[in-house]
Amino acid sequence: MTEPKKDIILVIDDEPDLREMVQYQFQAKGFEVVTAEDGIAGLERLQEITPDLIILDMNMPRMGGVEFYHK
Repeated sequence: MTEPKKDIILVIDDEPDLREMVQYQFQAKGFEVVTAEDGIAGLERLQEITPDLIILDMNMPRMGGVEFYHK
């Protein structure tokens, strides 16, 4: 029997502790979680996955949340 597909959550935040905490909480609920440290890395992850939800920090170095959203 095939395992059902897990929903994928992309967490984009420049704070490693926050990324880790959010990742842990969602994985404990059965979600697949992919993380990125800023908007540029987030865009790179989007080349690899199609997330069901993106959790996005608005203020990050290199590329913030608003710029990420527009791209």
